[in-house]
Amino acid sequence: MAEGSLLVDLLSVIQEPGEAAYRQACTHVISNPRSLLDLVQNDSSIVYYLTYNSHRFIKLFGRIFSERNKRQHIHLASATSVLLTRIVSILNKTHAEPLANVISPVLGACLKSGSREGRGLATTLVQHDNLVERLINNTFGAQAISSWTRCPVISQQDITTLHSWADKLANLVTHCATDHHRSEELGHWVGLKYLTRSLKRAERTQEVSYNRPLSIAAQDSGLLRQFDLAVPESTRKLSETIEKLENGKTVAILQAFATSFPCNLCRETLRRGAPITFNNTASAHPRSFTMPQFGMEVFGQNVGHWEVLLSSPALSNLLSRRQSRTLARIKESLSALAKGIEHKVALAGSGSTRQLLKVPLSITQCGTNIFLVWQVDVDVPYETGVPSQVIRVWDIVQAGEIDRLLEHVAVVQSAWTVETVNRCRQGQYSNAKERAPQIYPQTIASEELVDFRKHLGLDVRSKDQYFYNLIGKFYPFTESFFRPREDSHMSLEYPYKLSLHEKEIVCHSDTSTIILGRSGTGKTTCLVLKLIGKHLASKGIGQDRPLRQVLLTRSLQLADKIRHDVRRILETLLPGSISGAELHEMATHAATDRTFINPPDALYPYVCTFEELLQRVENTISVVHAPETQQPCSNQLQRDGLQNDVNQGKAKETREDCVDFPKFREEYWPILARDNEQRLPISLVFAEIMGVIKGSSASALSLGPLTCEEYLQQSSRIAPSFAAETDRLALYKLFGRYESVKLERDEVDYVDRVLDVFRALNKTPVLKQILRAALDEIYVDEVQDQRSVDLGLLLTLISDGRCFHVAGDTAQAISQESNFRFEDLKAMIHSHFADGRDTGKKGSNRPQTFELGLNYRSHDGIVRLGSFVMGLLWETFPETVDKLQPEEGLLPGPVPTLFLGCEPDILAKISTEGSRSTVDKIKFGAEQVVLVRDEESKARLKDSIGSIALILTIRQSKGMEFDDVVLFDYFTSCPEPDGWRSLSDAVSSSSGKFDSRRYVAICNELKSLYVAVTRARNKLFMMETASERRLSPIVRLLTLCTPKSITRLIKRDDYEFAQNLQLLRPDRLTDPKRWTERGSDLMSDGHYREALHCFEQADYRPGMKLVTARIQQAEGSACLARNDQVGAMKAFEASIALFLEVHQTEDAVRICRKMGWLERAAGLWLDQQEYHKAARLFNDANLHLRAAECYEKVQMYSEAAEVLWRGQNFDKLVCCLVHNRENFPVSVLQTYVSLCKIPLKQKKLSTANRKEVISLLGSSKEREELLTRYEIYDVLEELLLEEKRFSDLFRLRCDLGNLDGALELVLRGGKAEPSVGSEEEVQRLIDYAVTGRIVDNARRRKRVSDKILIDLKKFAYARTAETHSRVVIGNKLLEG
Repeated sequence: MAEGSLLVDLLSVIQEPGEAAYRQACTHVISNPRSLLDLVQNDSSIVYYLTYNSHRFIKLFGRIFSERNKRQHIHLASATSVLLTRIVSILNKTHAEPLANVISPVLGACLKSGSREGRGLATTLVQHDNLVERLINNTFGAQAISSWTRCPVISQQDITTLHSWADKLANLVTHCATDHHRSEELGHWVGLKYLTRSLKRAERTQEVSYNRPLSIAAQDSGLLRQFDLAVPESTRKLSETIEKLENGKTVAILQAFATSFPCNLCRETLRRGAPITFNNTASAHPRSFTMPQFGMEVFGQNVGHWEVLLSSPALSNLLSRRQSRTLARIKESLSALAKGIEHKVALAGSGSTRQLLKVPLSITQCGTNIFLVWQVDVDVPYETGVPSQVIRVWDIVQAGEIDRLLEHVAVVQSAWTVETVNRCRQGQYSNAKERAPQIYPQTIASEELVDFRKHLGLDVRSKDQYFYNLIGKFYPFTESFFRPREDSHMSLEYPYKLSLHEKEIVCHSDTSTIILGRSGTGKTTCLVLKLIGKHLASKGIGQDRPLRQVLLTRSLQLADKIRHDVRRILETLLPGSISGAELHEMATHAATDRTFINPPDALYPYVCTFEELLQRVENTISVVHAPETQQPCSNQLQRDGLQNDVNQGKAKETREDCVDFPKFREEYWPILARDNEQRLPISLVFAEIMGVIKGSSASALSLGPLTCEEYLQQSSRIAPSFAAETDRLALYKLFGRYESVKLERDEVDYVDRVLDVFRALNKTPVLKQILRAALDEIYVDEVQDQRSVDLGLLLTLISDGRCFHVAGDTAQAISQESNFRFEDLKAMIHSHFADGRDTGKKGSNRPQTFELGLNYRSHDGIVRLGSFVMGLLWETFPETVDKLQPEEGLLPGPVPTLFLGCEPDILAKISTEGSRSTVDKIKFGAEQVVLVRDEESKARLKDSIGSIALILTIRQSKGMEFDDVVLFDYFTSCPEPDGWRSLSDAVSSSSGKFDSRRYVAICNELKSLYVAVTRARNKLFMMETASERRLSPIVRLLTLCTPKSITRLIKRDDYEFAQNLQLLRPDRLTDPKRWTERGSDLMSDGHYREALHCFEQADYRPGMKLVTARIQQAEGSACLARNDQVGAMKAFEASIALFLEVHQTEDAVRICRKMGWLERAAGLWLDQQEYHKAARLFNDANLHLRAAECYEKVQMYSEAAEVLWRGQNFDKLVCCLVHNRENFPVSVLQTYVSLCKIPLKQKKLSTANRKEVISLLGSSKEREELLTRYEIYDVLEELLLEEKRFSDLFRLRCDLGNLDGALELVLRGGKAEPSVGSEEEVQRLIDYAVTGRIVDNARRRKRVSDKILIDLKKFAYARTAETHSRVVIGNKLLEG
């Protein structure tokens, strides 16, 4: 290898060079430093070297500067400085990404050399856009620059360059999320620049008027003293002072800035192109913050002085006419009613139906056969807050529907008192043009006004769904109905009218809020409207941005629903509040930047699960805590794996190895069960480990689990599930074993992740500032499902004690990962925001608790049973649940029924005649469910009755609701019958006492029972196979121990047994659409087999195939966990086939990628013509040709060229460049043309493509130089011939020994070409040609010696025919 090309070849060869090549190149450079400049002879080549082989640069320079000696140092540094200067200018010229990690390792040696070239490099670097910023945030670069600022040679640098460096670093520090603890230096730098300018003005003034005495301004004198400099008294002293400022003080400040780097946040700023901004005062709120105070008017102002309330059917009919011409007339009529104008009003209904009404209804015609049906009623409007008359619009109907509507309203009015009727009629027949509503004194009880529904005295089963929609929710008609909307097809969502108590909850903003309420009381609604109200109010008080609010829930399904509802309500109330650009920004941020660093305002209100929030926090930490050894590099280097994997701080993705309860049950419990000598139940064990030992509030302080001694000392209030010391010792032993197994498997659980976040926050205070800047308020729904340590983390993420709002019910705390108590939460809030230190408002750390007691979901018969269960829970386990006022149902209804002696098959047939039974299949619908205790009970029941009904465990049903619920064998299958007996005895006997420590399992029994009861809206049946004798404690507890009946007992031998069993039949059959919706809900929660049942009932084949595919997918994963490769393959193949049938290609691809079938996965996307997705997978599979073909199909030519180059498919790359040259950016095309010179030199291109590459080069001179350098003479001959450069072609052929070709060129067509060669050259050529032929003939005639043959070969193919030695040889041959 020629020495001149050692470096070029080292950096350009396709294969990775070996150690010998590095040693040889290193020795060459050390002995000849100027050879480094060979690398920058061609701009495009250096772009290639830095883009694809920058790691070779780093390795080479590392060897060079580790092996050089002091004598060689100055020469190497000078040559390297020239090289780096040239590289920087080339990168700036071609707009290539500067690779700071290439420059950084040798930067220190160059800058500290003190050479002229080193000083020039410093000037060049600071003039380049963003290069100094990238270098200072590179570990090696920061060390080099810091070392340079401390080196004496920096004093030799020119002042302009030093000032530019200081300005660059000061700008970075200023715009960083933290000031690098250099706030004092920043102030000094600003003062220094001002002082220098001022003193120079004084110096110039003195030069003009040298006879005048030197005068220094008082402000400048003060600044000089701050810099420990004396006030100059003469011009000479003034010049010396300026020099000290510009040199010594500037260098000192520059050094202070440089030593504060590298900074991960500055690096992130460079990546984003925008600074990460927030107030960096640790104790203050992240911004100038005003807590919005608001009323219900933020949801919309009334149109007039009357409040107009629309029923659900009325609102639905109004919105259904959004595309019709009658919409405007309906709104005009509603506006007139709101203003007290009654135009074209008549009494509604026929004479017979009018007589049924206590208060007459009026109608207003709004179009052809379209009528508003309304009346005057009494309510409490939002704006006045006092009882007054309102307009209640019952519906918007056609003429033929009015009488039916009046019959329903008559039922409603039947519950009204005489006083209420008189108030509704007062002023009704006034002749005033504009009527005003009557206002009544505050003595009227609000319950009398709004809860008439509780006094209707009817069985809920006697009315259809329309009736309940009619009396359910009412919606205020406000000015928001008139706001213009860009999308007339958008689904709208208006907030419904709240009760006075609900309004108080929503508008409360002085403190944090805790909303307590049982299932179905509207907790989530209040929480969501509170969030929306504050969001709207914050937009109207002149803040720099709206509140950044986050609403959390454990359920992904609920999070999706709430997110959708919030967006709809905001767009309904404030059209255009979420622009298309904002939605695009939000989607882009969610897909590409899942952190809390500078999130867009369009992201808020942000509704997500706790898991998603935790993921974002971890990603944010990974940015701030990215290891300093990790440096920015090109995407190509990252993909090629040439960069060391040192990113140990990489954010955790959603991890399959994160231990949750299903994973614990399936993979850990079989191991732990061997040590479970006390036979502790698995669900309680997991809850105790996660909620108490690892996830208690104490863990947030200690950042670790409780020790065994600490756990044993916990009170029964904190750890009620295991009160006995033996149980706790056994459980702690299981905990230790669990941690050991988890460590062996290299897995973590969610508590581990939360504690890791705590550690990061404690280690880096700036993280709190970043997160608090992104989280003004946090709302938590179903808070009882959160662990204490989770809540501690959430409190840490906000800085204002008024900004934490939760809703929940400890009675529903049956999560396997939580042991929640509201008292603990109150104490945590109080302690965390002690004395209002974060808000300056004393008492803001005391959360306000609100209770909701009106159940909107279930009727009073079901609600009373739920309240009874809650009472038992409070009396027996007061430390586990919060005591609330007894709950009430909005509507009356029948008490639940307890059937005894029912075999499982009773659900499949009904006995209609006493003891004689006939088979009569029940058609259970999607609104009916059979609930059982656990999976084992579900399996047994399904074996007995088949698939006639949807069967769920109680835990699976949490969060759902059904019209009818059958709770099957809950008490019969109870593992603690003695506990129920003891509880029954204690309740039935005033002197009885229940031993809660002995029967601790009854706590979860009662909670599960409460959850099961509150799933029902209309009917609840508790069916037990056991006899009355066996269940006597339960019978006594549910039928005899309460003053008011809460259950109805029906035994197998009762005469009315069969008749009551008929009630199991649903009131109405559920249509396939509802079955499909139920199946989709179950599938989203991961209950695939139950979802399959729903889709089968709906005969929805796509759903059946999809859920079957997910079942097979889960089975395949389980087989993999058991190391059953054959079973996994079979299951995954079936799953992929089904996914493809229902066009769920992404799911099929996910399986293929999991199994490593990348080519197959790419083929699946290819079949769907998703070429860009297929291309990425083909590339991952190293099938670069196929990847390029896919990229070309979607005109992604740059990507196609990249994969072709990586795959060394050079001929195909050239074709791509030639055929699509117009579609490439100029810089990209030039880069790849330059890269193609490498395979061109190595003769890895076909003849045709070599010509194509040459055609893409620039001038003829560049082509000739390249062809000559790479010895591609055939193409060079064609080029010279094409350009008619015959003399050059003649000499080329002579040089190559192509004598016949040269002669042919001389004698073209039998004519001598006068422009080709001199006379002497032509004659010599003829002589040599003749000599060659003679030699050939002589060789054929006789044998010649080996020496002569060797010389003959040299002669015949001589590259320089003119040399005298070759002539002598020719003469010898002629003589021989």
